[in-house]
Amino acid sequence: MSTSWKIPFPLMLCLLLGLGIILPGISAAQSTEEGQSNEIEEPADEEGPAVAEEALCLEVKKRQPVDKGKIFEPGKVYCWTRIVDAANTTITHNYFHKGKKLATVKLKIGGDSWRTWSYKTVMPSQTGSWRVEIRDQKNNLLKEMGFDVVLSKEESED
Repeated sequence: MSTSWKIPFPLMLCLLLGLGIILPGISAAQSTEEGQSNEIEEPADEEGPAVAEEALCLEVKKRQPVDKGKIFEPGKVYCWTRIVDAANTTITHNYFHKGKKLATVKLKIGGDSWRTWSYKTVMPSQTGSWRVEIRDQKNNLLKEMGFDVVLSKEESED
């Protein structure tokens, strides 16, 4: 006695499309947060969380970076990130000064396209080279950004 499997056509089509057997050159559109484009191109060789946008800035207003830059005076420096394909996970912002890790901030990701940010308050004694690592919950490096902190002219003259 032989057993035959009957799989409904719509289910079979979804399975074959998902495996890339039919139409391998076509990729599915991704949903995003309101107000953002739904055409996100991802690297073909990578799977999982990815940084779609990032910025270093002086503040965040309405979930957007304000006063972006790479050179800052002492005070708050924000790392703003839009992460995709990481719903219900966490990412980490690691702040380094002159090669030494000074801060780790864990951030919850609540959707497939999610904007989040952290900041580090930099003291006047902490001028010089800084960098921020953005890592997924498996500690994979997603992105790294460098910035410099310099004293203002007013502080240098005193």
